[in-house]
Parts: sequence; structure tokens; C-alpha cells
Amino acid sequence: PDSAPINILTKALSATVIMIMWQPPLLKNRHGIITAYDISFQDEFMQIKYHKIVNGTTISTHLNSLSPYTNYKITIRAATNAGYGPASSSIDQSTLEGIPSVGPNITRIWLRKSNIINVIFKALPKQDSNGIIKGYYLILHNTNLQSVENRTIEISVVTILPKSFKFLTSSNLQYYSNYTVSLQAYTSKGVGPTGNKFPIRTTESVPTGSPENITVTTGAPPSSAVMITWNPPLLKDQNGIIIGYTIKLIRLIHNQRNSSQITSIRIDQATTATLTKLNASTSYRITIAASTAIGIGPYSLPISYKTHDLVGPKIILSPKNKVLQVGSNTNLFCTAVGEPIPKVQWLFNNQIISPVYQITTHDGASQLVIHNIQKVDAGEYRCIFHNIKNTSLTTSANVTVFGDNLSTNYCSSEIKNNIRWLTIPIGETTVSPCPVPSKATRKCLLDENKRPKWDHENTSQCLSPKFYTLMQSMDNSTNIKKDFLIHLLQSTVDDEKINLYQADLNIALAALSRINNITTELTMHSLKKLVHVVDILLNTANINLWNKIYQISPSKVTYYIADIIQNLRKLTTKTKSNFTTAIFQADSLGVQLRKLELKSPAMDLTTKARNINETIFRISNESIITLVTSQPLLASTTSVANHGREFYIGYMRAFKIFWFDSSHTPHVMITTLDRRAHITLTNNNDKTTTNYVINARSVKEIELPVPLQNTANGISSKNVHITSTEDVVVECYHVHQVSADGYLALPTTSYGKQYIIATYTPNSLSQFLIIASQDQTKISIIFSHNVVYNGKTYSKNKHLIFTMQASQSFYYGYDEDLTGTIINANKNVAVLAGNRCANVPVGSNPCEVLIEQFLPTRTLGMNYILTSFADRIAGDIFRVVAAYDDTKVQMHLNGQIRTISQGSYTEFELASDSGMYLNCSKPCVVAHYSKGHVSNDDHAEPMMILIPAINQYQSNYTFYSVITREGEVTNRYVNIAILDSQKSGLRMDGNTLQRLHHVVWRQVPTNFGTYAVAAISIEDGRHAINHINPNIYFSLTQYGYGRTLSYGFLAGVKLSFNPNDYLLIVQHPRSQNVTEGQDVTLTCKAGSIYQQINVIWLKGNIYVSKYATTNSAGESQLTLHKVTRNDVGYYHCRFSNPAGLNESQSAYID
Repeated sequence: PDSAPINILTKALSATVIMIMWQPPLLKNRHGIITAYDISFQDEFMQIKYHKIVNGTTISTHLNSLSPYTNYKITIRAATNAGYGPASSSIDQSTLEGIPSVGPNITRIWLRKSNIINVIFKALPKQDSNGIIKGYYLILHNTNLQSVENRTIEISVVTILPKSFKFLTSSNLQYYSNYTVSLQAYTSKGVGPTGNKFPIRTTESVPTGSPENITVTTGAPPSSAVMITWNPPLLKDQNGIIIGYTIKLIRLIHNQRNSSQITSIRIDQATTATLTKLNASTSYRITIAASTAIGIGPYSLPISYKTHDLVGPKIILSPKNKVLQVGSNTNLFCTAVGEPIPKVQWLFNNQIISPVYQITTHDGASQLVIHNIQKVDAGEYRCIFHNIKNTSLTTSANVTVFGDNLSTNYCSSEIKNNIRWLTIPIGETTVSPCPVPSKATRKCLLDENKRPKWDHENTSQCLSPKFYTLMQSMDNSTNIKKDFLIHLLQSTVDDEKINLYQADLNIALAALSRINNITTELTMHSLKKLVHVVDILLNTANINLWNKIYQISPSKVTYYIADIIQNLRKLTTKTKSNFTTAIFQADSLGVQLRKLELKSPAMDLTTKARNINETIFRISNESIITLVTSQPLLASTTSVANHGREFYIGYMRAFKIFWFDSSHTPHVMITTLDRRAHITLTNNNDKTTTNYVINARSVKEIELPVPLQNTANGISSKNVHITSTEDVVVECYHVHQVSADGYLALPTTSYGKQYIIATYTPNSLSQFLIIASQDQTKISIIFSHNVVYNGKTYSKNKHLIFTMQASQSFYYGYDEDLTGTIINANKNVAVLAGNRCANVPVGSNPCEVLIEQFLPTRTLGMNYILTSFADRIAGDIFRVVAAYDDTKVQMHLNGQIRTISQGSYTEFELASDSGMYLNCSKPCVVAHYSKGHVSNDDHAEPMMILIPAINQYQSNYTFYSVITREGEVTNRYVNIAILDSQKSGLRMDGNTLQRLHHVVWRQVPTNFGTYAVAAISIEDGRHAINHINPNIYFSLTQYGYGRTLSYGFLAGVKLSFNPNDYLLIVQHPRSQNVTEGQDVTLTCKAGSIYQQINVIWLKGNIYVSKYATTNSAGESQLTLHKVTRNDVGYYHCRFSNPAGLNESQSAYID
């Protein structure tokens, strides 16, 4: 044909089909029979031409499988047997709209606010849109709630960005939830597929729901307590981690219309609480709200509850009469019922019974147990029950005791000062329990008439119950400013005839020292009570005890009571608030009561007289009272030696020698002094106890089980508790054929609340071990660098916090050097540290276990005499670790001065056969390391010894040089440092040092005179080294080595510290309500006798500041800039220093 088909028409039938119709070319132009038609079509995107051939008799057809919403150019030509003619002009025809063929691709999602998200996604190209995009469906899959929400996003709210990107915002997502977010596009024809899934997590907010399923049941007692249980808010309403609840208790006041009293009680995450101290027969309404770290949610609907009525005690059972033989045991019982459950007191001969008897009470039933009954126990027993309603007495039971027909060679049983002493023969000493679990001793003697008499009791370990309570309030010093004085007053004034134990006096002195730091609580009224307290503490019954312990003469103490205290009482009762000054003076005491001038609140109150001690009590912000005495009432320092009567020891992981089958075996050596000692050794790991008797000036070597070694990180009971009836020296060893080290164990009296440790670059683990001697010991560990424990990372600014009970150990081993790690506690603990295996220096051989028991920070010194190990050729390594910031370390041998901060260290070498004076500007730790024999080309493997400061020297030492297998230790030495002018007075095992072979002294100049140092060869076994003048002090370290092992540690040490040290919270941060965008500053303040206080701030349990020091006033501030809702929560500060660990109360920022 020479022309194309004519009258061509097209029509879109759907998104994928176009219909085309035509007529053949004009007859004159066909030039034959039309045999076929060729329809060609091409889309606007792919630019590919498609063909469809149809029969020549066909004049219409459908084009199928086309792309939706796409324009096609269509032509048609006809054919005869001779071929195809020309194509028609192209016709444009678009398919109808369809649904999008792909989902939008999200490229970025972020939080605009806690539950508002911003989404950026790629716009669909036209070929994938398949029509006009009318909008989007935002699919929010909440994986926490396993819910899916489909939100319609109109195209009008979608913002167009450059480069074909689009942006949308969606709000009101579920708080604190993990989402996967995806998009679907839609046209007028329908919804396309889902695009990629993008994760995001919303942040916390306050709960939007209140606690569920609240139940209120009767508490115990029903008249004054109620028990509440509840479920947390529904998961969808929690909006974060529920950290606590607030219970609002509304007491409805009778006879007052619409009147009530509201009390809010905050508790932790528990979902049960018992509210006590409610009023009997009273109506309450109870409502509860949950809290996240952001704030408090809505309160639940109130639940009404009415407490029960009161019922006075009704006697159910009275004790029964008994006739008993001396030495037998008996029980007495009494029971009463009432509401509230009545309390009970036992009476003996119509007096409140002494606490020496064992009494148990539960729900109004009481049992009195008498063990080993004596004649002193015979008498009349009865119970008195009382509650708020009434009081009832049981009938009396008469207990008769027979059979005590002992001769006159015995001291008869008696109860004195609430201690029950059993009958014992003359010359014997008995041990009796104190009211608070501890022990007192007393001996039976002959008087001048050869008759038995009791000696004075030794109550140095005893506390009366009231003073035990006082001690606990002193340990838990969070609220000390508020209620401390009340505790002190109540511990004494209740009983004016109180007879104190020796340990009570220690608590009394510590209590009085703390009152010096309470600046607002001593009113004139409380001062009058305080005077009364001092009067009782110094009463006639206690004069001899004060004199015995603190050397305060009875005559002067009497003068306190008879004159000065009475005058002070009159003064405090008569003086009005407008006084200026009042002064009383006496032979041994002066009392000043005066008003401070506002212009000079720090006026000088220091007396100029010699041997005068002054104690200042602040009455108010303007008034003070000053007590000036000729005897110190408050001890400033105390000293303890390394020998004692109670120890905790432990063993850490030791390097296993693979070519030997055996492991390191823990050994302990117990050395007695001049008295025979009864030893009790308790293995806290397997709860076994073994008793030993060690004669005077003897040694007992005890091999302990290998499983006592601490090998797994965390808390265990792998330690040993040692008690003794006399002072002993305890040394501990890791023993193996080719590897060993040891340490000098310190008694519990020397323990402290802060330690800074030294280890060494490990071949296999640096490690430390903490042993708690008291329950509820809270530990805070400040690592010198990032470490991992239980899958979490800790550092100098994120501390490891946990609580230990008495006789528990905490072990931690890590494959990096832990030198400078700071260990803080709220109660005294023991700390060991070292290495499982270390090469000293790094890169040398062999590898050896290192271990030492460290000294509390409060006992550290600043001046050290260093001397090298004997028979070495390569010199020694020393490390100095700072306990305080800005510590200047001066090495006087070369004049170098290095400045280091708390927890950091400096390391240097000291040549063989030499000594040096080292000075720290602030207390520091000094560790001495022996190099391995490959470095020295001689015998000895690495070891670590702590060096004592000059103020830690003693005048006599008793120690034991361990006996090993033949050839294991071939060289044993002690290193001595002493003033050069005093060295001739030294004695070893009774002999002068001149009788010993090869003693070479080297001089070391210091700021305190010239010292002499020497290494002296010794034999294995027990040794005693002393100075003939007990006031001359020197240092002593012992060590030994052979071809394959070394050991070394302190031979002894004296630790001095202030027994009345403290770390008190003076100012807690205050809760504040602020407007978003403002700055807010929180302030907390602590007081201590130590020069540095460290502090870190927390929001809940999240650290929000760096570990730092307070200012010189003990103050720390946290400033939150331009606060947002994310800053809402509870904030507090944690203080630490050598006095221990203390945390402020929390402040709420809303």
C-alpha cells in the first residue's frame, strides 16, 4: 500500500489496556489484498518500540500489559503480500491511573521531641507512582506493644525537599517504645506496597495511666496499718521505666465538713506497701500514682478504707512456777491478745528484766529462755502487756534454784551492768555476752582477806543497746543534721544512772565530736539537754572508766559535774536570747557562752594557754558555746599496729604453672607475742570453724583449701575470719614450687573506708579483692580507665556500685593495669590488690603473682625512705600513686618534681645498692617492685611490697619468714630504715646488729635528718626486731627469693588516723519547678576533716557529671542549661573521700 490506514481511534480501557480501531487504506491506495496490520507503540519512559501484528481482516484490537498512567505513541501500517506500506501519523494515548508499584523509601528518621518523629523519604518517580499521588499511609509498628497503627498523611502536609526528597512529621507516638516505621503511597485507584522499614525509639515521659487493680487489706496491727497492693499502669500508659510510686493518703477528719489531711509517701519499684502509724477507727482515702525518671503520672481513683478499733491487752497465758537445779535450762511463756497487738516486757522481782536473758516475742506471745541457770536467776517473773489502749499484768511465776553448794574458792554468779557472770573458780577468766552481740571478760581474784572477788569487767568490745542505736545513726549519716542530737540525748537522758561500757565511751566521744559540725540544731533548750547528757556521761559510776581509758583524772571529772556543769545549767536556763557574753572559769575547765558579732563571725576563740583543748558548740547562726578543758575530751588521732585480735584474709587468683599439676596453695601463718592465744578460724566459704591454741612466742602455719582462691568476678564468701583471745600477727602466702608471694594481714581495727590501689601492667590480669566486715556495706569503685564488668562499661565517670554483707568478698580481675582505682565504702573494709601474673618490667621474664593488703587512704603518709633490694644488679622499680589531686612528688636523689592527680601515678627506677628520700606534697601510696631474674641475671622473680611512710614506722616488730622446701628460697632479707644516729640501738632476736655478718649501712639525707638504710640477711622462722628506746621508730620490710620464686611484704606497720573522721552532707539539693528553656542550678555541700572531697552527680541512676572535687567549702553545683522535658527527674550527688561514702537526698526538677 502507498498509504496508511485511515480513521484511527484510540481509547484507554484501564491502567494497562488501550483499544485501537481503524479502517483500511483507500481502495485506490491498497494495490492488493490487505493481509496484515502492524500496530507499533512506544511508552514515554522506556523508549522501546513494541509491535502487535493482526490479521488483514481485523479493524480493531487491544494493547495489553501496558504500564499504568503512561503515555504511548501509537502508529499503524497495512501490508499486502508485496509488503508493508507507510505508517500512520503517531497518536498519543495514556493509560488510566493504577496503584503505585513500589513503596516510598525512608532515608532518615529522628525524634523532634519525645514522641514526635520527623521522616525524610524519597519521592516516587512517575513510572512507579502509576498515577497522581494523593497521599501516604504512615505505618507505625510498636514492637513493645505488638500493635500497628496506620496513619493517613495527606499530600498537602508533606513538604517537598530538593533532589526529589520529601519530609513529614507525625506526633503522639507511644512514649518509650521501639517502632519500625514504613510508608505506603496511594492514588485515586488504591494503595501501593509498603516501603522499607526504619527503626526508631521514642523517649520516656510521665505515665499517662495510673496503677491498676489496687487492693487495700488489713495490715498488722489492723488499727494502725493497712497493706496496699497494685499492678503497674498498663504497658501502653507507662511511657518509660517505672522507678517508683507515690501513695497519697487522705485522712478524713470527723466533725469537720469536707476537711481532710493529706500525706504523700514515696516508695521504690515495689508494687506493695504497708502504711503504718495510722489512727485507729479512722476513714482514709488512698490513691496511687506511678513515676518514671521524667515525673509523676496521674493518680488513681481513690479507694476508701477504715482502720479497726483499739482493744486493750487480754491475758491468755501467764508464766508457771518452776523448781530447777543449777546448770539446767528453762523456758517461761506468756501470751496476750489485743488491738494493736500488745507489746510485752518481762519483770524480774518487779523490775524490768535485764537484757542478759534471751527473750523472743511474736504476735503477743513471748518466751523467756534461761540457759545454765544460776542462783542469781532465782526470783519472781511476770509479764506486763501494753498497747495504746490499756496495760495488763500476768500473774507471777516463782523460779526456785537449788544445788549451788560450791566452796568458797569460787566467785558466785551475778548480774552486773546487764552482763550475766557465771560462777567460776579463783584464777579463771570467764567470757560473757554483752547486751549487743559482743563479748566481755572478767576474772575471779582473791581479795586482801583471801576471799574470792570479781575483778573489774573488761567491756572494751561492749555497747549498750542505746549506744548501739546511736552508732548506727552515726554510720548512716544521711539525716544526721536533723536527728543526730536527738539520738544522743535519748541515748542517755532516759536513765540518769546509766553505767556505760568502755565501747560506749568511744561512741559518746565520736558523737560529741560530730555535734561540733551541726550548725543550726543546738538551740538554748537543746543546749540545756546537752549539758545534762555530758553530766550523765561523766557521772560518778563512769568516772573510773573514763580515767582508765582516756586518762581523765577523777578529781577533774568530779569538778566538771559538781561546779561547772551546774553553773552552765543555771546559765542556759536563765540567759535570754539578747545576751552578749558569759564566762565561767575553773581549775580545769572554762565555759564561754557568747554572741558572735555579725561583722566577724569567724572571731578568734583560740586560747593561748599551753596544754589547753577547746571544743566549740554552735547554738545558732549567731551564738556559740566554748568548752575549754585541760584534758582532751575528743581524741584527734589514734594509732593501731598490725597485730590484733580479729582479721579477715582472702586469696586471689594465682597464675597456674602449666607444667606442674598442683595449684597455688593458700597458707596463713599466725604468730603470737608474749601470751598464749586461743584462735578461731572460720572458713566463710564452706562455713567450717577450726580452733587452735598457740603458745606464747610461737608460730602456727595453717594450709587452707585451694577453693578459697577468688577466681570469678563478683561477690562470694571466699575468705577466712580469724579471731584471737590475744594480739597476734597474721601473714598470708600463695605457695607453689615455682611461684609465690604473700602479704601482711591487717586487723579489723585498722580498716578504712577508702583505698587507692597499685597493681602492674599484667601478663595475666590485674586484680583486687574487697572483704566486708559489716552488714549493709555499700561499695563504690572508681576505675582509673574504662573496664567491663558483667557486660557493662565502668570508668572514672561511671562508678560500679553494689552492697555487701559481713564476711562477703568482691573479686575483680581485668586484663589491663588497675593502678589508681579508688575503692570507697560507707563502712570499714579490707582491700587486697595485685596481679595474677606480671612481668616486671614489661617484656622481661618470668611472670609472677603479686599481692599486697593495702592501707586505708586516711592512714597514708607523705615522706618515704626508699632502699633497693639486696643482691640485685639491675635496680628496682617504684610507683607513687596520688591519693589527692595536685600531688607533687619530689625525688631528692635527682631533684625531680612530678605533679600527678588523684589516682594517677609516676614510675621510676632506683639503682641497686642505693637509697633515696621521697616526698609527696599530699598523702600517697608507694609500691616497690622487684625485677625478674632475666632482667637481673640472677635469682629472684617479680614481687611487690608497699613501702611504709615515716609516720608509719614502729619501734618493735614480730614477724615470720616462711619456711619453704629446700632450695625454693635461698636468700632472705629485711630492709631497715632508721635515723642514722639511732641505728646502734637496734636489736634482732636480742642481739645487736653488729653481731650479724655483712651489714652495710647507706646514708639517706632528708628534711628530718639523715637516715640510714641496710639490707640484713636472716634465716627462716620467727624473728623479733626492736629498738632499745621504745620512742625510736624505724621501718622494716621482709622478702626472700630463690631461682624460681619470690615473696615480700611489710614486716609491720603503725597506722594513725582520726577516729572521729566524718563525711557529712551539710546541704542537700532542693527540688525546683522551672520553665522550659531556662537554666537551673542544683547545689549540694559536704563537710569533712579531710582536705579533698570528691563528688559526682546522678539523675536517678544515670551519671550526669564528671568525677570531680568540690570547692574549698565542700560545695558542688550542677547547672542544666536551657532545660527541656528530658531534664525532668530526680537528681542527687554522691560524695567520697578517706572518711568513706555518702549520698545526698534527691531533688526533683519539674
